[in-house]
Amino acid sequence: MSKIIVFEDDTPKIEVRHLETKQKSEEEVNNHLIYIDSTSELSAASRFIKNHFNKGTDQYDKWLEDFHFHLLFDEICQKYNFAGTIIDIGCGTGLGGKTILKYNNGSRITGIDFAEEMAKKAIQSGYANVYVGLMEEIVPYLSSENKKFDHVISLGAIFHLPNDIFTNFLSSLFEIAEKSITLEIDEITDEFLANVEKIQNFQASFFNNTPIVERFHLPNNWKIVLKEKNYMWTSPTTKDKIYRIFVRI
Repeated sequence: MSKIIVFEDDTPKIEVRHLETKQKSEEEVNNHLIYIDSTSELSAASRFIKNHFNKGTDQYDKWLEDFHFHLLFDEICQKYNFAGTIIDIGCGTGLGGKTILKYNNGSRITGIDFAEEMAKKAIQSGYANVYVGLMEEIVPYLSSENKKFDHVISLGAIFHLPNDIFTNFLSSLFEIAEKSITLEIDEITDEFLANVEKIQNFQASFFNNTPIVERFHLPNNWKIVLKEKNYMWTSPTTKDKIYRIFVRI
């Protein structure tokens, strides 16, 4: 049975085929909401991001088409094995999981996302369970509960984590991963950050965690098998070009 576990705060063209899943009613989804208080009070930026994604859930998949990240991840899913249990950190509406299920129909996917409306969409996309809340709190929680997953993935989410938090977060991934970790890391340049800071009333937060991954000392028996850099998007506000790096460990 599917569950959503919520950590709540106080306040060239490639055709992609998606696996068809049985539509679940709103009542079926809502029957599996479990609320667990977050230990952290959300910052103004975090509240802004959460509200933005909750309101934009219906347009999210179409918006992502412009970034082509799902096409690149499709190529990764064709090349590497994702059979078994998976935790998708920052799962959004479940596009990553849909791609995995195309090639690993028997896999069981658990998601983590900040926005409850996104989590509901992910369950409709075939996710078995979705935790809703801060990924930097939920991952250590799963580790403390001795939860293990064959594969850990995170696509387009970890640039929201400050550098000091991300370092501990990255270490925690190896505590819950059994076979592989696949990360999509946005390369947030100093120039882009400087240009963002010039914008008045800009509320979202960006952090460049690429150097942390570059110098991270891997635990024994782990190695990087893929590191690939691709152009992702051009900021409509600052006009900076942003690149993504796919890393498979």
